[in-house]
Amino acid sequence: MKLVRLPLSALKVSGIGACDFLHSVCTNDIKGLKPGEGIGTAFTDRFGKVIAISSVYSIGGYYVLVSDAAAHKPLMEHLKPSPLDKCAVEDLSGTYISFSSMWCAKRGEIIEGEFAGAKTLDMGNCLIDRADFLVPVEHAERFWEKAFEKGAAEDYEVYRIGKGLPEHGKDYDSSCMVLELGLDNIISYDKGCYTGQEIVARMKAYGGELPKRVVMLRGDVKKGEKLFKDGKEAGNVTSSAGGFCIATVKKGFHSKGAELDTESGKVVVG
Repeated sequence: MKLVRLPLSALKVSGIGACDFLHSVCTNDIKGLKPGEGIGTAFTDRFGKVIAISSVYSIGGYYVLVSDAAAHKPLMEHLKPSPLDKCAVEDLSGTYISFSSMWCAKRGEIIEGEFAGAKTLDMGNCLIDRADFLVPVEHAERFWEKAFEKGAAEDYEVYRIGKGLPEHGKDYDSSCMVLELGLDNIISYDKGCYTGQEIVARMKAYGGELPKRVVMLRGDVKKGEKLFKDGKEAGNVTSSAGGFCIATVKKGFHSKGAELDTESGKVVVG
């Protein structure tokens, strides 16, 4: 199990209204979570544009949200409950340090572990086969020193891109509609109202008309390269490593198995 220092956003939502509040502002069914379980979801604005994609975990009485580090600030700004919501949102970044491994025993599982007498949060990420650990700041260096096998951020990039998981600030931002990420398992179409729900439902009904989609490609190309098909510009590469890349590809060019051209050669939509 290769452990990497992976900066993440970690937020705690607590209070008697925490479940109802989260359920009303994210795309998946939070009310169906039992303590010890997690689910992948997205937070969108009223236009259905993505603020963050996150793993949300229920821990008997409160919830923990784990997201990409670049999504931390916009997500904090988005999650501002009113007194009527009867809950509070807390930034855990000053309390815990995050570590991750490129392996996961069970997606969506969370337990309260222990290291050096201090409680840790050990989570199976809900979006990718990855285990995330939140370790109290005062024990973080020792936790790292005790790691059986250490990895590098470059190794994780190859892993992430090969799995086709887009990252905030690299492969998508607030200009991207949630359905353009191609992660349908982060959306419940039966849960009822949430911020941006009407737009998401409308786009789902006309899914073939999405103007672009974020996809994984197979091919050794560089970040920033443009994609072409029969001389027409088809998109651009946003992340690249280890013979894989993630790209934003225009409508009509992103079907699985489609071949696209770059300055470096050909790539195939995975």
